[in-house]
Amino acid sequence: MTRYMEKVRYSKYTVDLNDDFKIIEYDSFFTKLTGYSDEDIALGLSQEQLIFPEEWQVYTNALRKALEKSKEACFDHKLRTKSGRSVSVICFGSVDGNLIHVFIADITDIKLLKNEVKKMREQIDIQNSQMRMILEGTEEKIINYHIGDDVCFIYAVENDKYVEIERIEKASEPDGWNGKIYPSDMNVLLNNFNYVRETGRDTAFECRIKIGSREDFVWGNINLYTISDENTGKLKEIIGRIRSIHKEKLVYIELRNRAERDYLTGLYNQVYFKKYIDRCLEVEDDGESAFLMMDLDDFKNINDNYGHYMGDKVIICVAEMLNNICGSFAKICRMGGDEFAVFFNRSTAGEIYDAANRICSEITSISIDHTIELSVTSSVGLTFRRYEDDDFFALYKRADKAMYEAKNTGKDKWVEI
Repeated sequence: MTRYMEKVRYSKYTVDLNDDFKIIEYDSFFTKLTGYSDEDIALGLSQEQLIFPEEWQVYTNALRKALEKSKEACFDHKLRTKSGRSVSVICFGSVDGNLIHVFIADITDIKLLKNEVKKMREQIDIQNSQMRMILEGTEEKIINYHIGDDVCFIYAVENDKYVEIERIEKASEPDGWNGKIYPSDMNVLLNNFNYVRETGRDTAFECRIKIGSREDFVWGNINLYTISDENTGKLKEIIGRIRSIHKEKLVYIELRNRAERDYLTGLYNQVYFKKYIDRCLEVEDDGESAFLMMDLDDFKNINDNYGHYMGDKVIICVAEMLNNICGSFAKICRMGGDEFAVFFNRSTAGEIYDAANRICSEITSISIDHTIELSVTSSVGLTFRRYEDDDFFALYKRADKAMYEAKNTGKDKWVEI
């Protein structure tokens, strides 16, 4: 809105009532404001030409009524420029015999400002340079951050009153928000506060927050706005609101997981896995990229001898094992059935080889039911990114070939191609 806060432009001119409202005197800004030149005015510019035809009668009636009560009149109206553009002005006129001395101030920008403020005040009420949001009947919270003191207050609406529920000291530091913001969202919050302080621009973001009497973190949508000092123009406060989006976020996460995850194991599915790998391969990163493909040896025998229920339990246990071995530094996918894949990005060759060894070793220790003796082994194929044009399908094809070489040469081992 600060783009409208310009110096108000004004002009003075005189009208002769006995000569059809002809303009007989004017100042230097009159021509700039109206677009009429000195030559235009010399040819006999009438005040009627400055008013839109459909508004001339309204204008003269308002002028007459005002002058009946006093020799002075003050009201706002639309001024018509030579080009036909509309300019909002506030007009002050005084009568001196057959002359009217008119003072007009261009308030077009102020009108625009008032319109924006009117829209904003549907949600925001300004009182003592603090923005109070109209939150009755909602669960929204108010943020009021005092930059100079580095203190952030959070208010709630209770019985039509604003009640302080949190006071965050050292709000520009992580320690100030400790326990209030979900740890992995801390940078999101601080980065957005810093953005507003450094740029003076509004922003909105999402994070998990725990305020007031809540014992758990909930997803919130946070909007931040700025308040500047009227005299210096310097940013002095950040105000905002917190709106709970927890239910909507959980639904979104559930839908996203259904689209990206395998229903049985919770691992990534092949659709997401492919997109992720292709994105990674578009960027040249330090470290190694590798694709590991594996399936379970003679898995059909488990389903045939113990049923698909037991087969599913084995699949789940293998997924847990892969997460324990690779989950902290690689993406894991259930390709389908008893086939799994792991993509290593920005890893070392040592980490990748160690993971392949551990997979073949630890899978033999899987135990589902102590009353059933299951022997679970796997054949593993491994390939590294070697070529600039390697993509998901190129790596998949080489790893799959390596896996079948392991299976055809004895099983229960890994082979690299």
